Amino acid sequence: MPSLDERVDRLELALTRLAEVQAGLGEAMARLAEAQARTEERVGRLEGRMDRLEEALARLAEAQARTEVRLEELAQAQARTEAELAGLAGRVDRLERALARLAEAQARTEAELAKLAGRVDRLEGAVSRLDEAVARLAEAQARTEERVGRLEEAVARLAEAQARTEGRVSRLEEAVARLDEAVARLAEAQARTEERVGRLEKGMDHLAKALGSLAHVVGSTVEEEAADKLAWVFEKKGYRFLTRPAPLRNGHEVDLIFKAFHPEEGPVTVLAEVKVRPSRKDAERWARRVGSKGFRAWLGKQGFSPPYLFYLYGMRLYPEVQEAAQDLGLGLAGPQGEVLSPRPRP
Repeated sequence: MPSLDERVDRLELALTRLAEVQAGLGEAMARLAEAQARTEERVGRLEGRMDRLEEALARLAEAQARTEVRLEELAQAQARTEAELAGLAGRVDRLERALARLAEAQARTEAELAKLAGRVDRLEGAVSRLDEAVARLAEAQARTEERVGRLEEAVARLAEAQARTEGRVSRLEEAVARLDEAVARLAEAQARTEERVGRLEKGMDHLAKALGSLAHVVGSTVEEEAADKLAWVFEKKGYRFLTRPAPLRNGHEVDLIFKAFHPEEGPVTVLAEVKVRPSRKDAERWARRVGSKGFRAWLGKQGFSPPYLFYLYGMRLYPEVQEAAQDLGLGLAGPQGEVLSPRPRP
């Protein structure tokens, strides 16, 4: 089937030929008019030829009719061609829009290809690293195989040792049987021992109760001794007692506390921690306690105001306790009286 351009070219060629035919017809008509003039002069001679001319004119009329039909057909073909051209114009518009979308898609494709190229580059780097890792893995596998070989040798040696161990286990089983017998005998002895321990525990309970009573008596005695000794010390220093030395137990526990007044130095509050054999830790613990804000606030609520004098009293005083008391600013007293004077505290 010929293309649209070829059909248009043939149509234009036919139109050109038709124009040439029409031009030729015009020229022929002019010559015919001239011939007619001459014919009128030569009517007589040309009557025979008129018949032939009429026939030629009839044929020419028929050709003209056919030409007009062809022209009508060409006009219809031209109309169809124009309609087809209009359709082609719409198709061209759609094609241009499709080309624009294709260009956009091509741009996106190129961008994706650029990203893909970057990913491919990274993938190539990862593959290179993977190749290196595989090479290292191959080396490690070789070392592993070598170690497996050594391990197999060790397993063979272990199998031999296992055989020897089984022999020893048999001997151990015999020894365990003998040990079971000994354990049974020990269990019987343990039962007898537990019975004796039960009797001893009862005796210890009685002893603990007796010691508790004795400790209470000793503690009370030590506190009474400390109260008498501190009273003697402060009387000797010229103090007058506002309250007598006594324990205080009301939320906190103080072994001895009392108020005294000196004509020159004024009132003081004396507190003492009483121990039979105080240690350095006892001195540090007493110093932390009396230095706390909560303890001072509690003293104030109990009606004991500063300045405070803090003592550590012991029936036996070791040199390390004297050093600790001096470092901590505590007073130290014992059966012989005051060993170290305290630093007054507000």
